[in-house]
Amino acid sequence: MPRRPMRLLILTLLAVVQVAAGCAKTPPTPLPTHTPAIALEAEKRVEEGGFAYRPIPGYTVNGIDVNFFMTAPGVDLKTGPTFLVIGGPEAEALTLDEAFKSFIAYMADTEFSEPQKFTLDEVPALRADVRVSVEGVDVTGQLVVARPGPKQGFLLLGFAPADRWESEVEALFEAVLASVKLFKES
Repeated sequence: MPRRPMRLLILTLLAVVQVAAGCAKTPPTPLPTHTPAIALEAEKRVEEGGFAYRPIPGYTVNGIDVNFFMTAPGVDLKTGPTFLVIGGPEAEALTLDEAFKSFIAYMADTEFSEPQKFTLDEVPALRADVRVSVEGVDVTGQLVVARPGPKQGFLLLGFAPADRWESEVEALFEAVLASVKLFKES
């Protein structure tokens, strides 16, 4: 994807997530991960973005082309539950570590756990827990970054108020993540 639209989307996300946000006082702790049996909608292919995923029933998908938000009904967009999905070609070749560091650099008031390596649809990826305070609400989530090719990226960020993340949204995040298929650039 061109750098300008990606930067604009990231800056938009930052404005939404970090309005009046202060730094969290404690570092995030790793959250347990599991792949729950959650019914998702039929697979959506995003050819231009190089990925497919299965949306969450009842969530609204809003965005442009390969960059979009998936939000729960009737929620505050700043605190979620919200998922950000970004994928597609990029102007410059980045390693997985560089891509991860590039994204988190935009989120100065957000704390991230140490990224953990894993494989997303047979593609090396990193995931980290996310924590930020937004207007007095403790927001928790997870960030996943993958590089199907040197100039092709994929990012999934999910967040919600901490109590909702732990009780329902983390399982939805894991289900969506498990549904992701990445199409490697040729």
